[in-house]
Amino acid sequence: MGLNFRKSINLGGGLRLNLSKKGVGSSFRVKGLRFGIGPMGVHTQASFPGTGLFSRKQTGWKSLGLDSQTDPEKETTTPEEEAFRKYVLRPVSRSDIVWGIVGIILFGLMLKLFGLA
Repeated sequence: MGLNFRKSINLGGGLRLNLSKKGVGSSFRVKGLRFGIGPMGVHTQASFPGTGLFSRKQTGWKSLGLDSQTDPEKETTTPEEEAFRKYVLRPVSRSDIVWGIVGIILFGLMLKLFGLA
């Protein structure tokens, strides 16, 4: 049996900072929708409030082509594909995740500020 750690800090306005053994993530929710980003990838959840019915989609960094362990040099590609991988599908760094978390928090604060959340 493995030992796990998970702590969720409510920042208010539908924002949460999630800490776990695997890393740091954040999520933002409004009634019926939740969006999150973390060390395992991106997730979206839609629900019918009060019914217990929901749909969740989780996409890992690897399936998005953003896993730092993928090696684009092993495949034969055209120059256009190489440029696309270099500038669009580059490996995700920790600073990318941190800025993603900051972006989600700022987005939630803006929604709260304008009275949309």
